[in-house]
Amino acid sequence: MKFLFLLLFSTSLFAGELFHVGPYLQAPSENSMTVKWEAENNGNYEVLYGTNALILNYSALVTHNRIPNILAPKKRKLFSSVLENLESDTRYFYRVKRGTEISDLYEFKTFPQKKENFSFLALSDAQNGNELTARVVRENLMLHAFEQNYDDYLYPVQFALFSGDLVQHGSIYSLWKTQFFDPLAPLLEKIAVIPAKGNHEENHALYFEYFDLPRNGSPGKEEHWYYFDHGNVRFIGLDTNFFFRSKKQLNWLKKVLQEVQEREDLDFVIAHFHHPHESELWNIGNTKYSGKIQQILEDFSNESGKPSVHLCGHTHAYSRGHSFRANHTMITVASIGGHLDTWGDFGGQTDYPEYLKSYSQYGWVMGQVDSGANPKLTFKRYSHGTSAGLYDMGITDEFILKRYNLLPSAPVIKKIKRAEKEVELFLSEFSDLDEDGHLTTQIQFSRSLDFQIIHDQKYFNYTNEYFGEDLNKGIDLTHIKTKVDKKVRYLRVRYRDRSLGWSTWSEIKSF
Repeated sequence: MKFLFLLLFSTSLFAGELFHVGPYLQAPSENSMTVKWEAENNGNYEVLYGTNALILNYSALVTHNRIPNILAPKKRKLFSSVLENLESDTRYFYRVKRGTEISDLYEFKTFPQKKENFSFLALSDAQNGNELTARVVRENLMLHAFEQNYDDYLYPVQFALFSGDLVQHGSIYSLWKTQFFDPLAPLLEKIAVIPAKGNHEENHALYFEYFDLPRNGSPGKEEHWYYFDHGNVRFIGLDTNFFFRSKKQLNWLKKVLQEVQEREDLDFVIAHFHHPHESELWNIGNTKYSGKIQQILEDFSNESGKPSVHLCGHTHAYSRGHSFRANHTMITVASIGGHLDTWGDFGGQTDYPEYLKSYSQYGWVMGQVDSGANPKLTFKRYSHGTSAGLYDMGITDEFILKRYNLLPSAPVIKKIKRAEKEVELFLSEFSDLDEDGHLTTQIQFSRSLDFQIIHDQKYFNYTNEYFGEDLNKGIDLTHIKTKVDKKVRYLRVRYRDRSLGWSTWSEIKSF
């Protein structure tokens, strides 16, 4: 009775004394979860847990490690408790207990055994946002991902990816509490956050001590790059920091993707890393090594027929693009709190033809995964204001990728008008059996009828949101006027739907 009384009437007064950081979750699975926290080593801790919030009838042992930083107080330790033999797809409640002190009540849910629909979150670049990060998390992310998530029953949120720059300086011990663990506390105590290392983590031992990442990377770099499978998706974390841009990592990635290609139970690949290959708002952050990763993912998608996606940060703004040569999508998910990159602030800003939308906004991304006979990925961007002020903007971008996509019909070239350096095309209406909508019209030009050499090609997207406006507003993708080399004599056209399916080419026309 006394034990139950303590569980029912303990308050957060004790929680403040129990924890310096945490609690937070790591290493989620079908039958286990790891609870971690940081505190003074002045008593014996245990984790109480169970499926009934009023009766926590299980207890788990606790281990602790020293904190790898000379600035950490000697008595402070990083505690860890592995809750094992759990039921799959089950909600558990837990508290941390030290003597007569008991923490607040927290909860989590184990992964399902079967391949079911689920959601995951994608975040990046908290850095020194502190108060901004806390507001975005509490006023937007927790609201839309959990409190008012009407899809939660169909797509339960099961973990979050964090694509680097969790703090401003990973080597400064105090910043981990103020810039990451405190602002993200409501999320961290509920689901596991699985990071990829950014440049601001500074490759410090604190990062590797705080997070229990899969240890299946290359020998000696097990936690720098890794993968895990969840549902019908393989998730891959990579390290794009300067000293880790190695052929070893790229060869490891190819091997991991080859396995996906051979497995029928995996429909999608989602990679996440920190540095972008192409960034519309901050070209200084572009990294050629990330371009090599993107090419490997594109080659995988072309060979396997399975869509791939990569998520990144570094640029503090949202961007979404699609490779023209493969069923591959690029998403910059930042920023959850770090200072925004704004239009006109930097000289290096580029309107890349592959990118459809770029927003200088705080926010995060939700991915919804459908399994079953017709697997698909749905991505939703939630934004929470700009550098001018924070406010809930709701969903600002949304799109769907399909494992099995019905391709659009090939266009018919109805009429061609040619001037000396310009051509005007009149094309048939866009037609797609699964009504995905018209994404892109591509035109290729050649001087020879066999198209062995492509002398020029143009892409026209249905939208191009850049520098605060849609530069393609009002575009008609069936009526194209474009400049052309006066020496080319032949052209052909194809359509792409919004699930990234290309039609076959139209008949070749001379002009």
